[in-house]
Amino acid sequence: MRRLLAGFALTGALLSTTALTAQAAPARVHGEQAAAACTSWATVNGDSVRIRAHHSTSSTVRGLIHRGQRFCFDGAQSWPQQDGYVWAYGHSAVSGITGWVVTRYLNLP
Repeated sequence: MRRLLAGFALTGALLSTTALTAQAAPARVHGEQAAAACTSWATVNGDSVRIRAHHSTSSTVRGLIHRGQRFCFDGAQSWPQQDGYVWAYGHSAVSGITGWVVTRYLNLP
């Protein structure tokens, strides 16, 4: 009985570790999918600008985008205001990481 319970505990630990690992991977778009999703490009004007999972400064950072790189966004989207910032949703042209960026760090067209 103890072996059986120990086996269940080990299986549960492995499953929860796998679930945490799966959540850590940032969303990415590449190739044709990236081009189709893009209606407008902006150039990043800040150093190491955070791409976040949600439009909030307390949201998980999915990745970084750097000065001079391009950020693709949907120019027709409504831009939410949160935490005193205006946010744009899109993806990095370099890494393909998708998420929300504060518009003050973008040179918008």
